[in-house]
Amino acid sequence: MSQFAADVPRPEIPTPAGSVLDFSAAGHLYATHQVHAFAAKCPPPLAAWAIAEYTSTGGLVVDAMAGSGTTLVEALLAGRPAIGIDIDPLARLIARAKVTLIDPDRLTDAAVALVARATEAKDSGWRPEGIDVDRWFRADVQADLSRLREVIAGSDVEEDLRPILACLYSSLIVARTSVANVRDIAHSRHHYQARPEDPKVFDRFTDRARRAAKMYADLRRRVPDPAAEIRVEDGDATALTLEAGIAELYFSSPPYCSALDYTRATSSRLRGLASCSARTRPPTGPSAARISGPSGPRLHWQPRMRRFRLRSVRP
Repeated sequence: MSQFAADVPRPEIPTPAGSVLDFSAAGHLYATHQVHAFAAKCPPPLAAWAIAEYTSTGGLVVDAMAGSGTTLVEALLAGRPAIGIDIDPLARLIARAKVTLIDPDRLTDAAVALVARATEAKDSGWRPEGIDVDRWFRADVQADLSRLREVIAGSDVEEDLRPILACLYSSLIVARTSVANVRDIAHSRHHYQARPEDPKVFDRFTDRARRAAKMYADLRRRVPDPAAEIRVEDGDATALTLEAGIAELYFSSPPYCSALDYTRATSSRLRGLASCSARTRPPTGPSAARISGPSGPRLHWQPRMRRFRLRSVRP
């Protein structure tokens, strides 16, 4: 996880036509943008500029390829309701975690308690299928990740914290310095690199939780009151039905499929994450969610297999 600077100001958002956006380090070292590594993320200043330039108060923002939630975080910071849609369950998990407003002290307390329970827990013997586990993870790392996974999936974890804790669990593996026997997995490259020493999974998890707590404190400080509603939904961007006029801004940063092997990278990550994130999916049904702005029509979106339809619903 990159160094986080809570005192880094959010970049000034230019409004005159032809302005040059600043994509320096200050462009992502604020709020929750650095909670979890994600390959080829959309630059936050670009999303912030688009939202400031093309939406008004209460205007809905839709990102049909939301990825790790950069657009959704910026919509939350701007006080705009937003819907993020993505087919990647890991991306949805990260995005939900990033836009969850929590008391930072609860996060650190929960992480410390989880590690204490994991330290005393027995290794259930669970290992992800489909990969050469012994090649990619030391035996002690396998056992520690298994114990940590079990306690995160436990029934005594508060539901609003579970996606964040699962996200932090994933960030132990998906990182420039991973607990796995890899180098720079954050950028989708599975280069084998043996670890001669124990990477201390539990210590890293606690450290990441403490860093994340600072990010969530910064997020809460920046979000206007009352906070806009942000939704993250499962959907395929190639099979969406979006009616004109529903949203003020449709904004997406498509994946660089010709440059990064997303499928290879994500599939291996999900094998170890599926269980502890299983409880993070929102309920679905005939009426999945509703959202409304101060002056516009209410919106209703309904999942139909892998299709989404956004339509205006008058009170």
